[in-house]
This record gives sequence, structure tokens and C-alpha cells, in this order.
Amino acid sequence: MGDIRMNKITFNLETKMKKVLLMLIFASVIVTGCGSKEEERTRVKSHYNVSVKVLGANETGPIRGAQVRLKYDDIVDGKFSSDYGTADFENIKSRDYVIEISADGYNESQIKIDELNEDKEYVIALVPEITNDDAMVLVSWNGDQDVDLCAFNSKVNEYVNIGQPVDSEQNVFLYADHGSSEPFELLYIHNASDEATRTIYVTEAEKAKEGSPSRMEDDGVTVSVYTNKGLIYSTTASQSETAPIWCPIYIYAGNVYEQQEYISDTTGDDFSWATSKEMSTALAEEDTESEEEPTASPSVDNGIVTIDKTNGPGEERDVYSDRPEDVMYIFFHAFLYGDVDTAYNCFAPFSRPDYEELSDGIESYSDLKDTLEYETKAYHMYNDDEINDLITTIVTERGYVANEIKEAAVLYTHYKTDSNELDDEMIVVRISGRWYIYDYGNVFGGRPVDEN
Repeated sequence: MGDIRMNKITFNLETKMKKVLLMLIFASVIVTGCGSKEEERTRVKSHYNVSVKVLGANETGPIRGAQVRLKYDDIVDGKFSSDYGTADFENIKSRDYVIEISADGYNESQIKIDELNEDKEYVIALVPEITNDDAMVLVSWNGDQDVDLCAFNSKVNEYVNIGQPVDSEQNVFLYADHGSSEPFELLYIHNASDEATRTIYVTEAEKAKEGSPSRMEDDGVTVSVYTNKGLIYSTTASQSETAPIWCPIYIYAGNVYEQQEYISDTTGDDFSWATSKEMSTALAEEDTESEEEPTASPSVDNGIVTIDKTNGPGEERDVYSDRPEDVMYIFFHAFLYGDVDTAYNCFAPFSRPDYEELSDGIESYSDLKDTLEYETKAYHMYNDDEINDLITTIVTERGYVANEIKEAAVLYTHYKTDSNELDDEMIVVRISGRWYIYDYGNVFGGRPVDEN
């Protein structure tokens, strides 16, 4: 009996021990499983999305096919931007990154991310490559503030800003955001190597008008200068400052000089150049006072506007006017008088000719300067369907998404020399208020005038 009792006790102990062991194993599995789920949650939280939108700083819109490279250590993840200029990187680990962006015809740009810890969206403005003595100044920022770029040009003693985006000699021109949400503006300086001072200002207009503190410095406001050598200078506003006007640099004879002045008191001097965002009407008013306004009558049948009186080439012209023919006069005046840069910049960024070929063409026609007469006799404004067709054509033929085109027109032009008389057509487009040439037709190889 004792042996039997002992055997039962032994059996019961073994059974209980097995149960305890199974419970411990089961508990271990549960704990391990919970740990795995916790690690999974932690892993998901430590992975984020990064989106990059690539735009042309000179108002050319989204850049398709830009190379966007996400780099860490020796590893590179590369993508090409879409038709909308976007490149997306999903579920990437939290760490330091460098993003490099490049596209044909543009200077490269770079973003540094210190310890990615949230989803990020970046808008990157690429500055066109420069082949002459011009310069471009880019201001960019990271937030949603309305920041403006301004310049004072000592050569003509004028301010250039969103209200007056080009000076009287068309040497300094501002590609402004015009109230859009894009966090950048670009200033173009023609022949930046000449002996004139261009002082650069960055402003938050509403705060400057109020004389109240600004927070634009908190958003990493950065000014960068580009020449034919690429990026030559860059500076970021101090986050300890709250001034609504920042003067970081001035440019003289092609060189950049630091100023780093923060202006908080805007009550003493005339700061209207920094506070006004209204487009200037001074040129239009001067034309009204000095000359009779051109009259025009629309054709009922085909929508063609016939210009009854076209002022001559000597009239003050403005690419920002409501008259699409103005860019044609500016172009031909520059063409005949050897101003290659002005002629080149009359073309839309997606339809510019080769600079050297244009220069050679201008030189070959220099003898026509005193004999060629040119005018726009009429024009036809495109309707919405025609604009959409034009954008489709540009995408197909040029590989460029030109959605920023809001207006377009065909100019019916007329040319006359001592020995010949020709009619032709020129297509012009309006981007951000400025007229550009898209297709200048056959120019001097146009159709002979119909004798009838």
C-alpha cells in the first residue's frame, strides 16, 4: 500500500509539475507575442513618408523627369518626378537623410533632414542654369507665410517688388508668387557684373505695414545667389530675429557682399516698396497721358481683334500689359539692336531657342536695323478649348506640362523691308501675368503679302 501511495504521490507531483511547466511555456509565448506586437507598433511609428515636389523657380511650373535621390550612408533610393513634379518615398526609417534634386537645364538643389520623425512634404524650386553674366537670387522658406523678395537697383534708382516686378530698363525682374502658396520667389538680374548696386530685401508685407514682429525667420527663410558658376552664396535668416524686413546682401560688379541687417522700425522712412502688394499702373498711366490709346474692334465672325492703330516700336512697352502684342515689339527691338539676353528672355522657358544660335541669327540680321518695319495688325485670343489643345501640344512636343498657361493668342504680324513685304503669325502665352513668345513663326521667311 505504501508503495502504491508513494507511486500516486509521485504521479501527482509529476502531473502538477508538467502543468506548471506548460503554463510557464504558454505564458512565455504570450509575453513573447506581446513583445513582438509592441515592437511592430514601435517599428511602424519609426517609419515615415517623404514627398518632394519639384518646380521651376522661373515660373515654369512642375518639372517632369527630375532626378530625386534619397541618400543615407552609402545607400541611394532614386526616383523620377511625375508629370506633376512629385516624387514620393513611403515607409522609410527614421534617420538622417540628404535629398538631392537635379534636372536638365537647372542647377542642382539639396535638402538635409536631421532625424526624420514625421511625414514631410517639400517644395523645391530649381533655378535655371546661367550661361552669361546674369545672376538669379532665390528666396525660399518652409512654412505657409507670405514672404516677398524685393531689390533696390541703384542703376535706375528704383525698387523692384511684387507691385513693380521689373525696372524701367528691364535689367531686374521678379518672378513673384503673386499670392500663390508656393514657398519661393526668384529675382533675375541682367548683367549683374556691371558697376551697379542691387540690394536684396526679404519682407513679410503685412507685418512690415503694421510695424509688428514677424515669424518668417522661424521658417528657415534662405537667400541663395546663382551665376554661371552655379550656387555661389547662401544664407539663412537668424531664428533669434523677429524683424519684418531682412536685408541679407547686396550685389555689386558680380560679387556678393553680406549686409545682414534686420529692420524692425518701419515708421520713419517710406517703406511702401516693402508693404505694397498692388501691381503698379504707372506705365499704363504714362502711356495714357503721352499717347492716344490704341483702339480695337473685335471681328464677329472669328474672334479676331483688329488693331486700328498700332503705336510704333519707340513706344514704352511692358510684357505685363494686357496687350499681347507688346512682347513682339520688345523682342524685335532687341533682335535688331543686338540685345541677345532680352530677346532670349522674351521666349517662354519651355520654348527658348539655343542661345548661341539666337545670337548668330541676331548678328546675321543686324543690317536690317534701319530698314525693317514690323507691326501686329490683329490678334486672336485663344478660348479655353484652344488653350487646352495648346497645353497638350506642348506636353507632346516639348515634354513639358504647361498648366500655368492661362491665356494665349496668335498675333497676325506684318514685316516690310526695302525689298520685301511679308505676313506671318506668332503665338504668345501669358504666364503669371507676363507675356512670352511660344512660337515666332517664320519671322523673315513668312508668307508674301497677298496682292489682292
